[in-house]
Amino acid sequence: EDVKEAGKEFVDVVTGVDGSVEKITEVVKTGAGALSEYARTTFEAAVAQTEFDKAVNKSASSLEALNIEFDKQAEKQQRIIDSERTSFEDKKAALEELTRLTEENNAANVAAQELLVEQARIDAEKTGNDKDKIKLQEEKNKLAGIEAANFNKLIDLSDKDRDITEKNTQAKLSAFSSLAGSLSSLAGDNKELAAA
Repeated sequence: EDVKEAGKEFVDVVTGVDGSVEKITEVVKTGAGALSEYARTTFEAAVAQTEFDKAVNKSASSLEALNIEFDKQAEKQQRIIDSERTSFEDKKAALEELTRLTEENNAANVAAQELLVEQARIDAEKTGNDKDKIKLQEEKNKLAGIEAANFNKLIDLSDKDRDITEKNTQAKLSAFSSLAGSLSSLAGDNKELAAA
């Protein structure tokens, strides 16, 4: 214990500061703690990045399956809409279902692309290099393209709705016109019978 005290006093004499050993010990402990905290947070960030990357990859594979299923369901609804034998009500119901499916699929594609944008943003911030910045811009451009395509799909569906309604209206007008012609002809025949 005396040797320990003598060593402390020697350090105090050399540094010219009382309690130097305790201060140095505290700095070393604080530094070690900070280094340990840095290592822990760096490790946690790496784990988080790995988990995020896994989620992006899983999202991409799930999205592919979702898009395949959407294509099947959309084709089924499209056949109903295009069929000449399908009633107006069934065509409208199929169009409503196709619109719902399209909106859901659009949302899933946007969400998946937003994950890719976020992944590219993280990489660009982490590295700061031009390659990653370009990748970020490319992913943002893809997102804008997906959103524009989705908007166009919904416009096309709206146009189909208008076409279906117009065809139904024309069919009704044609039927009423034919009925009116038949009634007019019948009325003329009745006049001739009444006159005879």
